[in-house]
Amino acid sequence: MSGLTELGCVVFGGNVTFRAQAGTTYHFLVGNLFGQEASEFRLEVTPPPQANFGTFPFDPSMFDVIQFQDFSFDPAFIGFEPPQWSFGDGTTGTGFFPTHRYAADGDYPVELTVTTHDGAPRPRPARSRCDP
Repeated sequence: MSGLTELGCVVFGGNVTFRAQAGTTYHFLVGNLFGQEASEFRLEVTPPPQANFGTFPFDPSMFDVIQFQDFSFDPAFIGFEPPQWSFGDGTTGTGFFPTHRYAADGDYPVELTVTTHDGAPRPRPARSRCDP
């Protein structure tokens, strides 16, 4: 066959990852060390991204400017668009490390929404919540 491309070569375990496109036919030649037959071949869909974040200071008051830190993880390593934040007091923000100051002490449900660069359809963006 012409036009074959090696996706990866892994010796002694490990995984090879590639981005497949719908409607495309792929042919795989799988073997193991010294050209023997492969003992296992499995295709899996990469799990969706996981939204996660932290704050500093950990237990803030209304006198503190809170630094939010996006710790989200994308198992497919596609990367994220700038995350969207809802600070729970009617205000929003954008970015990986936004800051916010609340007008009054209280519990505020903060929501982080992350979306990957690939625009792959997802039922909804990944979300994470906490009460600073």
